[in-house]
Amino acid sequence: MEKTKLIAIIVVVVLVAAGASYYLFFRPAPKKTMLIQDSPRGVTTWDPSYSFSVEMPHIANIYETLLRIGPNGEIQYVLATSYEVSEDGLTWTFHLRQGVKFHDGTNFNATAVKFSIERHARVYWTTGQGAGYLWWMVADDDNDRTNGLTGIEIVDAYTVKFHLIYPVPLDTIIASIYGAWIISPKIAEIGSDSEIKAWFDQGHDAGTGPYMIEEYEPNDHIILKRFNDYWGGWKEGQFEKIYIKYVPDANTQLTEIKGGSADIAMTVPVESISDLQQNWADKIKVYIHQSVYNYLMFFNTRKYPLNITLVRQALSYAVPYQDIIEAIGGYARQAKGPVPYGLWPHNEELFQYTYNLTKAQELLNQAGIDPTKFSLRLTHAAENPAETAWAPLIEEAFEELGFQVTVDAIPWSQQWTEAMTDPDSYDLFLLLWWPTYPNGYDNMENMFASWVLEWSYHFNFAWYNNSLFDYYLWTAYTTEAINKTKAFELYTTAQEILINDAPAAFLYDAQEIITMNAKIKGFVYNINFPGTVFFYDLTWEESSSNSSQSLSLLPIIANLALIIPIRIKWE
Repeated sequence: MEKTKLIAIIVVVVLVAAGASYYLFFRPAPKKTMLIQDSPRGVTTWDPSYSFSVEMPHIANIYETLLRIGPNGEIQYVLATSYEVSEDGLTWTFHLRQGVKFHDGTNFNATAVKFSIERHARVYWTTGQGAGYLWWMVADDDNDRTNGLTGIEIVDAYTVKFHLIYPVPLDTIIASIYGAWIISPKIAEIGSDSEIKAWFDQGHDAGTGPYMIEEYEPNDHIILKRFNDYWGGWKEGQFEKIYIKYVPDANTQLTEIKGGSADIAMTVPVESISDLQQNWADKIKVYIHQSVYNYLMFFNTRKYPLNITLVRQALSYAVPYQDIIEAIGGYARQAKGPVPYGLWPHNEELFQYTYNLTKAQELLNQAGIDPTKFSLRLTHAAENPAETAWAPLIEEAFEELGFQVTVDAIPWSQQWTEAMTDPDSYDLFLLLWWPTYPNGYDNMENMFASWVLEWSYHFNFAWYNNSLFDYYLWTAYTTEAINKTKAFELYTTAQEILINDAPAAFLYDAQEIITMNAKIKGFVYNINFPGTVFFYDLTWEESSSNSSQSLSLLPIIANLALIIPIRIKWE
């Protein structure tokens, strides 16, 4: 009797132990619902109409546009499902997606589109902020654009027409990463545009995107939560929350992605990339893609001798392009003009300056310039580590020609303000540029068109003024919607004029490096959205290791099973 009881007890213990072991080794991994991203990007404003800065990647997960330009330049339909263009390129008709709700519960429709675009335009024309200038062509010439746009017509609840005064490529403009987000018209109840902005900047939103703001602590963190009524729906494995930590230091991001306290690191030191690829490949995925980040150095054409074309050409030959690229780990390509690789209408056949001090000296001699008689002041953004790394290389190269060069690293806001208020205060100006919308016209207009010199806010830091360049640029832009092949030819001529005139040295088009936990799946880099991860596309997949776990379980079960016969024999 006692022997029977003892055997029963032992069998129960064995079964319980085996069951516990099975649960320990075979239980499903806990579901990961929150993704953690380290980002160097803060927020200057949460108001989509005022936004024109580093917060764009955050906003792109909260708001949507009618169209999106995909990674390969293809049109992606977002809040619009289709569109038509008239033969003259002046009338664009968009058919809108039905069944879409804003985060505040308001229905998306044509009224929301008109409200959004008109607010973007009004904010720009009343404050000079944001990218509402994009919509200048959606109005008659006598329309001041601060009280609605005469060119937007609501056909019905889900159809809207844009009547343009010039045939410009509205499909790329309407896909802009600034000044084209669709916002809920319900925010009008808050009050004036400035009052609405104050409401936004408290950490509120009014978008249709897959995520909405749950918590915002300036310069610390952002928490996004999924919008349950998102029109795209949700599937198993997508993240319920996104925790975005403001981490400006690249080394800290590297430590956190290695340690697992961050799932995504947007900026790690370039010198760490090789180690991550070779020694961390099973845990960390490194994505390296060509981006639209374009670095250039303006020559101030207001000042002698930089107002001489031969001198600017000489300095273009004196730039050590490959050394500059090596200074950032080699993660770039030397630029060919102002339109970076991967952005239309980039042309690989364009002329490219190369480092050639002999040629540079010949051109200076031809211009009759003795470089030893001139001092050049170069300014760059102190917060940009890439410029800090290679600005001394330019200094050394130009000094080898005989120029005296002073490099001043100053905050970007000061650098820009100096250029606008005291344009003779500098000779050389380093700039990192990325386009407002996916079209190289944006690069060429903002940085080199003469008409922008009349704007209160511009980036033509060369103070370049060439009516022939202006003509080809404008003609190309107003031809693109009608004849894209012809427009490409015109854009090419405009770029050839620019490269020959050399108002800037076109340095390099940077690659973007993003590191992620290897368990994250679904990421696709979109060159038209620099610095952006679309969280809705991502899922988390635990690796399968059941076979190794089962092998670990076998000796445990076998040893436990030996207890039964041993105990029976002892009795």
